[in-house]
Amino acid sequence: MLEVDDNGENPPSTGLIALKVTSGPATVEFKNIRIKRFRAAQQGEASPTVNGKYESIFNGRDLSEWLGNQAVWSVKDGVIRAETTGRKTGTCLFWAGGELADFELRFRVRVLRGNSGVFYRAKQLNAFAAGGYQFDIANTIAGNLIEVGEDRRRRDLCRVTGNVQRNFDIAGPEVWHEAAVLASGSTLVHTLDGTALCTVHDLPTSPRRGFVALEATAFTTVEFKDIQLRLIKPAD
Repeated sequence: MLEVDDNGENPPSTGLIALKVTSGPATVEFKNIRIKRFRAAQQGEASPTVNGKYESIFNGRDLSEWLGNQAVWSVKDGVIRAETTGRKTGTCLFWAGGELADFELRFRVRVLRGNSGVFYRAKQLNAFAAGGYQFDIANTIAGNLIEVGEDRRRRDLCRVTGNVQRNFDIAGPEVWHEAAVLASGSTLVHTLDGTALCTVHDLPTSPRRGFVALEATAFTTVEFKDIQLRLIKPAD
């Protein structure tokens, strides 16, 4: 994502978008042109996208706002579904809206089998892999906060124990779970079914921005829906 700071007194606030072909012999093609509208910033707001409201980042119809292996990820009955069948088929689905710094993300998820998760403040690696913070989603590890990826050393930042884990195991694959991630400065919070599971204040050198990605490891079937995002001002 390219950010530009215009120091002019009256920078343009509206205008047209145009495709260009230069003079002389030229052949050019465009496709898959998409645009996302943001509400204009009000006085005192930090950014045009920091508006205090949740916005859906999944349209319920297709994966036009997401990037991943289409042999694994699909939309079925209004939900994002991943199904992996082999040992080396674990993969991620990246939200194509760009890198995020400080935000709240909430979503609903159910794991029919296997091991899933949500990466955030992550880097895109080869073959739709990710490296960054992860909200673990699986029996016995639900809500755990780790930093993991082929590009870095694994860090286990928070492990959840007790009744929350047992309840997640007992609920079974037919139950949808409501989860949320808060990332504000160095503060990270994981919430599952209304219970705050992890609150971590990471190192000053920890990742402060990156991509959001859904994950499905090998031999996994998982579904996501009601994925909503709210950008916030950092706490520190």
